[in-house]
Amino acid sequence: MLKLKRSKKTTQRNTNLAKIRKKALKKGNPKKIGVKSQKKLSFSLQRGFKFSSIFEGTEWSILALSLTLLAGGLLMIFSASAIRAYEDHNGDTFYYFKRQIIWIILGGISATGIYLMPIKALRKLSTLFLGGAIFLLLYMLPEAAFGKTIQDGNDIILSGIQMPFVVAKNGATRWIEIGGFSLQPSELVKFGVVLYLAAWLTRDFKIKDINSKSEHFKKVLAPFSILMGIISVLILAQSDFDTTVIIFLIAMPVYYISGNDRIHTLGTYLLSIFAGIVGSFALVLEDYRRDRLNAFFEIFLTGRPSVENAQEKSFQVWHGLLAMGSGGLLGVGYGQSKLKLGFLQDAAYTDSIFVVIGEEFGLIGSLAVTLGFLYFAVIGFKIASKADDKFASLVAVGASSWISIQAFLNIASNIALIPFGGMPLPFFSYGGTSTITSMLAVGLLLNVSRHSGRKKKSRA
Repeated sequence: MLKLKRSKKTTQRNTNLAKIRKKALKKGNPKKIGVKSQKKLSFSLQRGFKFSSIFEGTEWSILALSLTLLAGGLLMIFSASAIRAYEDHNGDTFYYFKRQIIWIILGGISATGIYLMPIKALRKLSTLFLGGAIFLLLYMLPEAAFGKTIQDGNDIILSGIQMPFVVAKNGATRWIEIGGFSLQPSELVKFGVVLYLAAWLTRDFKIKDINSKSEHFKKVLAPFSILMGIISVLILAQSDFDTTVIIFLIAMPVYYISGNDRIHTLGTYLLSIFAGIVGSFALVLEDYRRDRLNAFFEIFLTGRPSVENAQEKSFQVWHGLLAMGSGGLLGVGYGQSKLKLGFLQDAAYTDSIFVVIGEEFGLIGSLAVTLGFLYFAVIGFKIASKADDKFASLVAVGASSWISIQAFLNIASNIALIPFGGMPLPFFSYGGTSTITSMLAVGLLLNVSRHSGRKKKSRA
């Protein structure tokens, strides 16, 4: 049997080489192919086959959808930022547009690296990804907790502890800036949390750890809560309540689906109740959060803010609602938004870009974007359901939850269904770290889909 197998392989190789000789003769190369050349050609054929198999099984629909959303985001960033860029950057209306293209290119390179990486390597590197992001948060902590940056007109007043490269904007210490490029570590935490939790929750447990409530609490629920607590404190220190909420909402589906039994259901309830209590306390801890909460309830209950609040606490969300309303069914047309001209300030091309979409493309455009993110979630969970192993499945659940939940929260806050927050709309909002990490999430989904079904094929 062994000799027969070898003879078949030899026959196949000789057949392939004979075809290559014929092609060479047709091209006018009568030289014979030597033994060394035969080996090289045979090796190149094998490598070519392996290279093509890299892309086999990939769910390209998630890539097509993401690229469509990115293209729409680029168009809207230009529309929303052109006038502001002209005023602030010496008449360069394409300033933010060009920078966003740079972020998309960097994000594409990073996402391709994640896509091509073996799934086992992602598991091994998960601790490094999350640990690196937490290290950056710890580096920023002294200034976030004990430093102050106050802008008085054109003057910036610094006090307390100031860390090198750490930058505060609008009273929030969230960025590390080097050479004109800024990095927001809290965005990197989302990526790290998805990978680390998927790896940690699928490690080898003993049977008693899974079936015993007390063991599950000690070895799963308590460490999970401590990790989420540490991350939350570090990000809340940066006055970033919204990112804290998003990270928790990413972690919960990953935790729940990792067990999908009574113990995990009970754990999900307990974590949600505890997080709700802590979150409610954190929500009213700072003045600006209380102002946003009061502005939300005022508009939600009365339909409009008071004259005073319309110019202060409710300014941004109220003008966002006016923009959505003025768009009507079909919108006022691309580039024709009026509310972006100073009323929405910098948020017009960042956190409030959705209302610019609503004003320029109306209800139809807004629904198209919303349905796009809903479709993203559907494809993402479909990828998770087809994954070969639990780790890959949880990675897909985490990445899908990350993009879709953040998108829906952004949309809901802009139309006053929840208190207004400062979270970006994935693929649409201008911003380097947000764009790159959103594309990393796509890279994770493509990676999982690429590996799906390979174990079954190898067994067959």
